[in-house]
Parts: sequence; structure tokens; C-alpha cells
Amino acid sequence: MDDDLFPDLVNPPQGLWDAKKPMPFQGVKFDGVVYDEVKDFDRLTGQLKRVHEALSGERWRTVGEIQECIRRQENIVDPECSISAQIRNLRKKRFGGWIIERRRRGGEDSAIWEYKIVTK
Repeated sequence: MDDDLFPDLVNPPQGLWDAKKPMPFQGVKFDGVVYDEVKDFDRLTGQLKRVHEALSGERWRTVGEIQECIRRQENIVDPECSISAQIRNLRKKRFGGWIIERRRRGGEDSAIWEYKIVTK
């Protein structure tokens, strides 16, 4: 990927990727038929935090760019389908009710979407 897509990774804000930083959605509850809190809570909470942080700021990012941003900062590869699911979760009230805008990249006929958190 082009380094110009990730200028904020050159000098990230202090503490942006700090695992000790309190999450804005502590105490969230995941659910689902196959959800197992012991096996899934830490993984899903980590994904939620990483996607939230990658979407914060001024840059618009596609799901693929969010994945690459996380990989470069954390050396973790979250699947694109999981990133999409966490974007949907972040919009839900129980996960913070974040306002996440989306727009088509490349015009009205494009099938590529990009996202960013606007506010809560």
C-alpha cells in the first residue's frame, strides 16, 4: 500500500495505540448464538478498539485500508469481514452509538466505500 495513505502512522498521536488507554466502550456486551465469552470477548473487544482507533481522525479509509493501518501499527491482521462487523457494532448504542460516515470512493458508480468517525 502507498505510504501516503497512512501519514498519521509516521508520527501517531501520543497513546493512540496504547493498550493501557481506557476504551470508550468498556463494559460492552457481545452476544450471538455461537458467542462464547471466554473464547471471544478479548478478541472482539480488541478488534472493536483497533477499528475505532483506525477510524478516528480526519482520514477517510476503506475496509482494506483500515486492515492495513491495524497491521502496520499492531502487527495484527483482522479479517475484512470482522472489520465491517465492528464498524456496524460501533454504530450501535450499546457500543457507543458512534456516528460513522460513509461515502463511495471514486464516484456514484463505485462499489468501494470509505468510512470515518465523525462524532459520538
